[in-house]
Amino acid sequence: MDKYSAVLAAAAADDNTSQQIATIALFGALAVAALALLALVIAALVSVARSTSYSGIEKICWAGLVIIFPLVGSLGWFGVGRRMREVR
Repeated sequence: MDKYSAVLAAAAADDNTSQQIATIALFGALAVAALALLALVIAALVSVARSTSYSGIEKICWAGLVIIFPLVGSLGWFGVGRRMREVR
């Protein structure tokens, strides 16, 4: 009985270690994604502030979109907003 309990305890420890490694990897991936999103939002806000083709209220609206909807607002700014005035 002693040998079996030692084997079961070792198996349980291995499963726990695998789960801990997976948790750490997931946390690391989420941290990298969060930092990338933060960098994107900061870049979008700086770009909005430096834009010369928009007036003050338009800049405030774009900045509000970027802050309220970080991913969609930032991508919208870089995809559409920054180029919208250049086309006109």
